[in-house]
Amino acid sequence: NGNTPIYITGSIDSQKCNLFYDLGRKYKTRLIITYNEMKAKEIYEDYIFFDKNVFLFPARDLIFFSADIHSNDITAQRLDVIQRLASGEEITIITTIDGCLDKLMSLSKYVDNTITINLGDRIDLEQLKLNLVNLGYERAFQVDAKGQFSVRGGIFDIYSLTEDSAYRIEFWDDEVDSIRYIDIESQRSIDKLDQVTIFPAVELVMDTENKNSALTEIKEDFDQYVTTLTKQKDHESINRIKSI
Repeated sequence: NGNTPIYITGSIDSQKCNLFYDLGRKYKTRLIITYNEMKAKEIYEDYIFFDKNVFLFPARDLIFFSADIHSNDITAQRLDVIQRLASGEEITIITTIDGCLDKLMSLSKYVDNTITINLGDRIDLEQLKLNLVNLGYERAFQVDAKGQFSVRGGIFDIYSLTEDSAYRIEFWDDEVDSIRYIDIESQRSIDKLDQVTIFPAVELVMDTENKNSALTEIKEDFDQYVTTLTKQKDHESINRIKSI
């Protein structure tokens, strides 16, 4: 009746994906959890024969998480899944236990931090630049990698982490005059668009309130640590951390 968990044993690997697909067909969002990344990829390669809307959600790798945004394929892959969930698509997600342990902001907050631009909209260009930076985009002279945006006169180029092509938005004063896909190599237009939705390029968007709260907590922890070192008369450590 759908109210009780089902426990199944004895099925061989070749049967499992068919079983997953049949059991989950009536649900809009399906989640398959396994024990490591290698097994997740194996399930993905088998499951895609039954369901083309299947996506891997890798665990956050601390090395990649701190790496440059241009080479962060793991973040792009994770954001692609989050974007599809936020858009209400019917999808199957394959991940690991570690992938489920990563903390994320709510989908509603993710949607609140998207930017939608339509033909004919009047846009505050300076505010748009600031918003893109807050969403994790890096300003460049010319867009040549995902996660970048550039401004040349009334031309905005934006390359989302989850898109195959960049967007070019041309302004007449502060009014959106045209929106197009562009080829990064040739910088030529591909297709015209009536609307573009720009999703965050980071998993966690920090607004002013969150930033101030984090800074306050860091200062409190710092002061507490200094107090502890002072009681221990560890003046060398105190001078070292104050010099950072």
